[in-house]
Amino acid sequence: MLDPIANWFTMSNPKALFSPRDIPATAATVKRRLDGLLLETQASANSEVPPFSPARMHPVVWTAAATHWTTHQYRVAVREAAEALNVEWKTRLGRHDVDDTSFWQQTLSGFAP
Repeated sequence: MLDPIANWFTMSNPKALFSPRDIPATAATVKRRLDGLLLETQASANSEVPPFSPARMHPVVWTAAATHWTTHQYRVAVREAAEALNVEWKTRLGRHDVDDTSFWQQTLSGFAP
């Protein structure tokens, strides 16, 4: 998608990238986006909920997820974090003999594995 503001200089070219009627529509879109960002900012400033920062997660989780999270691959980041937790706790408890679901069922039950 072309940005008419960044490409305004082309308006005087013989074959402009945009027609004059594109400009008001773009301005309206920009205004709506800015209004939305302003509302989000005001809502978060009035909120008692602390801002979310994934870097404040446990180091095992963030180390596994950081690369994918910062490139906006959130599903992959969550999957990698979950796998890192599985490996971490299986290593701590010395339980590499069962699959992940059975491991958590046995670990979190009140009975001996």
